[in-house]
Amino acid sequence: MKKIGLKLMLGLLKLLSLQPLKVHYFWSSLIGFVLRLVRYRRDVVITNLSRSFPEKKYKEITSIANQFYTNLADIFVEAVFISRGNNKVLRDSRLVELANPELMNEMFVSCPGVVLLDSHCGNWEITGGVYNYDYSGVPAPYDEHAFSGVYKKLSSEFWGEIFARIRCAQVTDKETLYVENRRILRYMLERKGQSHFYIFPNDQAPYHGATPHHVGTFMNQDTWGMEGGVNVAVKMGMGVAYMCLDRVSRGHYKWKVTKICDDASAFTAEQITRRYYDLLEEDIKANPSNYLWSHKRWKI
Repeated sequence: MKKIGLKLMLGLLKLLSLQPLKVHYFWSSLIGFVLRLVRYRRDVVITNLSRSFPEKKYKEITSIANQFYTNLADIFVEAVFISRGNNKVLRDSRLVELANPELMNEMFVSCPGVVLLDSHCGNWEITGGVYNYDYSGVPAPYDEHAFSGVYKKLSSEFWGEIFARIRCAQVTDKETLYVENRRILRYMLERKGQSHFYIFPNDQAPYHGATPHHVGTFMNQDTWGMEGGVNVAVKMGMGVAYMCLDRVSRGHYKWKVTKICDDASAFTAEQITRRYYDLLEEDIKANPSNYLWSHKRWKI
């Protein structure tokens, strides 16, 4: 019965994905309206924003919150759109554009592996297609198999498979792209010394069972996080970079990559993590509604 339900959902997802991107944004406007109407996790959103921006008046906070709901709806429909798995349509849409592909090329060639520290800025569901977002015309020294995204297994097998389909729609090898956090260390050790990108979402509260690390002050709040990917980079002397999807306008993101170091072994995990959070804070302050405010980030 579960398999039948999964097949039906995947079929519906495929059907919905065939709509033009403009139609997806029409549905997004309706979804965003409903999210505001039902006050989806409103208390969490307002609390997070108020504590992060104590200098802003309540009217400014509510304005950011309302724009956040619009962005959240866009994230959902964009994920549906890319699930069709048609890379030509994706490239023609110019939904995402890699701002500085030359840095990606440089780090891939010069570093024995690169940890890309991701966040919940922009649409994190579309990071798997980074290979398709380079419009520079300069041949890249890597292909889609050079990327591995780390994820935490969902408690629901059903939704886990749905999100796997979305995140892996733009690549041919699911096993390369989608690596569970519990096996990422072995996966990286098996590829030690190889040029490879490892995408770590790094701004969540510590997972259950994970070792929490004190970050310090982030967005005006005492913060605890995880250093799993950074610790591995330090031990293996890998490069580390921060990546951010900045929403320039509806239907267009700029994917910016900022180098933190070429050799993480020359720094401590705490130093690299602090630099990551400083860069993330700069981007959030520049575009507040672009961040995921509905999750309980500041907890242990």
